[in-house]
Amino acid sequence: MSPRTLHRVSRGVSLIEVLLVVGLLALALGLFSGMLGSGLDGLRLRNASKELAAQLRYTRAAAIHTGEPQVLALDVDAAHWRTGRRQGDLSGKPTLDVLTAAQEQVQEGEARFRFFPDGSSTGGSITLSKGKASWRIDVLWLTGAIRLSPATGS
Repeated sequence: MSPRTLHRVSRGVSLIEVLLVVGLLALALGLFSGMLGSGLDGLRLRNASKELAAQLRYTRAAAIHTGEPQVLALDVDAAHWRTGRRQGDLSGKPTLDVLTAAQEQVQEGEARFRFFPDGSSTGGSITLSKGKASWRIDVLWLTGAIRLSPATGS
């Protein structure tokens, strides 16, 4: 008796099947990158909000420490801040909506937050937005405390 030999027939892949798989992969990648892109914008916005809140806290601490009023100036159009010898740009260039004391709006497109040696401030708020995400920073005038929270209700 001779051993039985099995012959496997190798069937190739058609061009249509290859194109279908490539198309599905492209669609999945497109959807994933869209979600990833908006997630990155939200993360950048959150980081920019944290950075600006930290700079406001630093400015308040400097006023208390030096016994002299300190000012953080915010260029609303360029998303750029400066205080004393420090300055920087907010990552992701968010849209800024600022409410501050009238006497601190010295020039067009610039808002200022002044902190006093007792810790108090001129007060106000900053809303940072990018796409559908927004964060709000409140500067309390009486205590100078800085509060950061997701903005609600546009």
